[in-house]
Formats: sequence, C-alpha cells, structure tokens
Amino acid sequence: MQAADVLDFLSDNPEFLDRHASRFGLCPAHDRVIPLVERQLLESKDRFRQLERNLHVLLGRAEDNDLIQQRQHRLALALVEANDFASLLNRLPTLFDALFGLRRVALRWWGEDGSAASVSVELRRHADRLPGPCCGHYVNDELLGWLPVEPAMQSFAQVPLRQGRGATLGLLLLASDDPDRFSSDRQTRYLAEMGELITAALLRCCAAGC
Repeated sequence: MQAADVLDFLSDNPEFLDRHASRFGLCPAHDRVIPLVERQLLESKDRFRQLERNLHVLLGRAEDNDLIQQRQHRLALALVEANDFASLLNRLPTLFDALFGLRRVALRWWGEDGSAASVSVELRRHADRLPGPCCGHYVNDELLGWLPVEPAMQSFAQVPLRQGRGATLGLLLLASDDPDRFSSDRQTRYLAEMGELITAALLRCCAAGC
C-alpha cells in the first residue's frame, strides 16, 4: 500500500481518525482531529491562564496585607502618643473608624485601674478560655449589649487583652454589618497584634498613674 492509497482511504473515510484518534496520539474535537502537539500547546495555554489567575489573587492579597500593615502602624503610633487611660479608651472607637472603617467597637478592661463591675464573672471566664482572637457570626447577649441595637451586626471579632501569656485583662469587641468581615475562617494574626498593642498602651497608662 502506497502513501497515496492511505490518503485516498482517509479522504473516503474521514471518521476513521475520529474513531482511532487515541491510537495515533490525536484528540477529536467536534468536527476535526487535533494533532498531539497542538493539543499539548492548548493545554499549556490553559495552565498558564490558570497560573495567571492565581498570581492575580496572590497579588491582591499582598496588596491587602500591605494596606493592613500601614493601618496597623498608624494605630501603633496613635497608641504610643496616648498618655491618659480614660482618653485612650474614648479615642479607640474613633481610631478604628478612621483606620479600619469599623464603627462598632467596644472595650472592657478589668485589669489594673479598670472597672470589673460592668463585666460579669461568666464573661471574664469566657475571655479567659479564648485561645486568641475569635471571629464568627454570633456572640452572647452580654457582648451584644455592649453595642447599639441598630443597625444589626453580622460578624464579630473578640480579642482577649493579655500581657504575654498572663491573665486576661480585658476584651476588645469589633463588629461589622458585613458577614464576611469577621467570618470564622478569617486569619487572626493582625487581630492578635492589635490586641497586644492596645494592651501594652493601656498597661503603660496604668503604670503611669494617668
């Protein structure tokens, strides 16, 4: 059989290559057969497109992290400048609103110079049990009572205030009307650092007797 005979056969029987494409390293695609090299090229392009999408996601997250770090730095500077315990507590909601767009912020401090009268024993025990910042869509009724009734908040972050691994001295509550802002799968590294900064500032003011 000559090459011409093979070509004539394929011309007369175009469905032959579709039926036996895998045997010859071909990939049928609707009305034509794709050669193996072309198929590999198309698959490589698909992989590159997926990698490009993944890269864009990573770049977006990196930009978000940079923005959070900048805001965290500005918060640290404001805390360092504070020299009065009461004014620092009063200023925190304004700082969180300006830096993080959070208008629902509450803090209770039962450490030195703090008043534990407004915090139940059960809530202090709850704060003691928190291993670190805790995010989710629900908090207990006592914590809800720290916030205005309206508008209803959809997600919350509870940040225990501790000096290192010592006792819990207070609790910071952040709330948002965005259910994804403090979802339960949120990374809490920056929240933990925020709690450490606020605790250090409050302890410094307490030690200074102001």
